Amino acid sequence: MDIGNIIIIIVLVLVIVSQFVQMKRTKEINERLKKIVSHSNEQYQDVVEINKNLKHIRHDINKQKAIAREIEEGKPVESKTGVEVIDRILHFKGYEMLEKGIRFSVETISVTDLNIGQGALISILTNIFDNAIEACEGLNNPWISCVVIADNEYSLHMKVENSKSNQIKLNPNYIETTKQDKELHGYGVEIIRELIEKNKGKLTIEDKGDVFSLEFML
Repeated sequence: MDIGNIIIIIVLVLVIVSQFVQMKRTKEINERLKKIVSHSNEQYQDVVEINKNLKHIRHDINKQKAIAREIEEGKPVESKTGVEVIDRILHFKGYEMLEKGIRFSVETISVTDLNIGQGALISILTNIFDNAIEACEGLNNPWISCVVIADNEYSLHMKVENSKSNQIKLNPNYIETTKQDKELHGYGVEIIRELIEKNKGKLTIEDKGDVFSLEFML
C-alpha cells in the first residue's frame, strides 16, 4: 500500500472518530437539556400550585372572618342543626338572601360528631351558599333550598339546590364567575371539592338547566 492510500485511510479514520465524538457530545447535551426542561416543568407546576393555593386562601379569608365575627358576637340564632357553625352560617347567609330577594327554604335535622374541622366546614358551606346566591342574581323569583339528610354512614349529609340561568353551563370543577373581580371569584366549586375529598367525603354536582344541585357527605 503506498503512502497516499495510508494518508487517505488515516484521514477517514480521524473523520469517523471526530463524528463519533461529536455525536456522543450532542447526545450528552440533549440529555442535559431534557433534564433541565423536565426540572423547569416541575418548578413551573410547583409555582402554579402555590399560586392557586394562595388565590384559594385569599378567596376564603373574608368568609372565615365574617363567620368568626358572628360567633364572637354571640348573638342568638335559631338552632337548626345543633352545630353552632352551621346554624350561624344558615342564619348569616339566610339574611343575605333575604336582602337580595332570594327565597330560602331550610329543612334540617340534628347533627352530631362532625368529622371535619371548623375552618374547613366554614369554607365549604360559605362557598356553597355564595355560589348559589351569585347564580340567583338577576333572575325572576330566585330561590335556594337546603336540606340536611339523615345518614347512618356520614355525620353531615347536605343537599343545596338553587335556581340559575340556562345560559350558565356547569364545569364539574369550576364555574365561571359573572363578577368583574375574577381574581378572587370563580374558585368556589374547586375549593369545595378539594376540602371534601381531603376530608374523605363525597360530592355530587349536577346542572339541570335552570337548577343547580350540589350534594355532599362528610
